Amino acid sequence: MNLLPTGLEILQHIHALAADLPDPATTLAAELGYTSRTVGSWIATARNWATVDEETADRVASYTIEQLAIISRAMNKSRDPEAVRTTLIDATSRGLTCDQLKIKADEAVQENQPKKPRTALTFSTRADGTGTKFAQLALPSLQMNKLQALVRKHWPTGEEAKHMTESLRNGIGFLNLLASTSVDGGDPWDITLTPAFPIALPGSKYVGDGKFITTSGDILTGADIANATLSEYGYVTIYDGDGNIGCCYLLKQERFATKQLRAALAIDQIYCAHEQCTTLAAFSQGHHVWPHKAGGETTSGNIVLACKPHNLANDDDRYIDGTEKNGWTGRDEHGKAGSKRPHEEEFHYNTTPGVERSGRAIIEAELGL
Repeated sequence: MNLLPTGLEILQHIHALAADLPDPATTLAAELGYTSRTVGSWIATARNWATVDEETADRVASYTIEQLAIISRAMNKSRDPEAVRTTLIDATSRGLTCDQLKIKADEAVQENQPKKPRTALTFSTRADGTGTKFAQLALPSLQMNKLQALVRKHWPTGEEAKHMTESLRNGIGFLNLLASTSVDGGDPWDITLTPAFPIALPGSKYVGDGKFITTSGDILTGADIANATLSEYGYVTIYDGDGNIGCCYLLKQERFATKQLRAALAIDQIYCAHEQCTTLAAFSQGHHVWPHKAGGETTSGNIVLACKPHNLANDDDRYIDGTEKNGWTGRDEHGKAGSKRPHEEEFHYNTTPGVERSGRAIIEAELGL
């Protein structure tokens, strides 16, 4: 029993309306009261049904738009679309439901010169009301099966996971998989909106290898301090009693500041180290105060974050030939990032509004530096 209008005449009418429009999906969607995505799918389906012969038109006269769309999509996946059309018209005439017709459509494509498997990844253009964006991935079945198996290996575990839907476990597993393949082994996502917790440890001294020694002689690791102070949430930047950052010791021998060091420095500065620059440190470049080519190490004490123009303008050769043309960014005797003008000894600091909430400002206030 058909409760809705049949599809062929509607599709042929849609095809005629769309013929002379520069953006038919958007225009017709506005006129007909549907979404452009729905109308766009009708236009695509109509291409395979607009000029069929009378015999074919008679056979599908009672078919719904959905039935015609299933047949059309299957035709597009085969190098012999007419054979697929005939097979599926015959199948539909035997009373198959749309769900059954979809299964039959896959079989018909496989039997009639299927095209090569597709590889595609599309993202939604904007987030929905909950802030969620969507992606659609198409891969050859063998590759997709491998991806599915990898995602399952990274499913969440524990009592809470038992009550999750499979789609939620897949989503979390996919994020865990991405994190496990990150170059630096950390979270692959941008850290600009991740909570940060600067922690001061008065009376301590950072002694390297991730360890702080206290006035009582206790030796604590950064993890000890963080776990004693916070739950495992967000980024933690730990300063010793002199205001030195001590959480990036593993990065000492590396040429480029990796994500953990950049995160700590972005928290420390908030903005580019150059005076009055409004570029966020999270979007700036790591700059060696003592140039790497002159033996400068990649440590929190020798790296500042500077925007691309100010990084490029730095006088790195001042340590080699004494040249000073544009000034340079660096750290003062207390470790605070700032900049010096050519041939001046005074440090100039970024005073852009908001810098008072930087990790450096918070710790200086707490330690009285």
